[in-house]
Amino acid sequence: MQIYFLGITEIGKDKRADFLIVTSIGNDFQISGMIYGVAANGTAGEIRDAVWFEIRKHAISEANRIDAENPELSAEPIIPVGEQYNEPVSTPSKVIIQGPELLRVYDVQQIVKYSAHVIDQYGEQIYAAVTWSVSGATIDSNGFMLIYPTATGETQTVTIQAMADGIVDSMSVVVYQFGVSEPKTQDQELIELKTKQALMQAALDELILGGGG
Repeated sequence: MQIYFLGITEIGKDKRADFLIVTSIGNDFQISGMIYGVAANGTAGEIRDAVWFEIRKHAISEANRIDAENPELSAEPIIPVGEQYNEPVSTPSKVIIQGPELLRVYDVQQIVKYSAHVIDQYGEQIYAAVTWSVSGATIDSNGFMLIYPTATGETQTVTIQAMADGIVDSMSVVVYQFGVSEPKTQDQELIELKTKQALMQAALDELILGGGG
């Protein structure tokens, strides 16, 4: 018998644990089940731990029911509960590159910081060693990258790759122009726009209200 935890589904303010039980009693049986009302707060990993005992009880009950209803399918009694349960192990599914965080700008070089987030098959962020590689720049094991064009104003295309466990990778291509202006992400531009709007609104309120005093 094997139990596969499929993940957590949000249902309003509640969460549901989905799992698949595969038993082999003469023939193969697949039993899909759900447990509702599991801890409304907490990470998927915490919820998975909390419901695992209940899932096992469900699996034992279902396996015994099948065995009782189909005695001709079982030549031997069900193996006692124990090590036959294979709890799934989180493995990297994808890597998401985050950045760049601009640290310093020179006329002919920039230092930026990239981060990589490793996501497992359940959609959770997990720890896994990340290996970086780039073209058009240099990068260390912590994601600090030095970009070094040969002249002021030169456009430099940099390709960044992050791999976890050597099997999952993510790639990002960034174009920098040096000695002209600092590169800005869309998020940075949006923050600047909202800041300007807030300042304009504050000035307008001051004008309408007469400034107080």
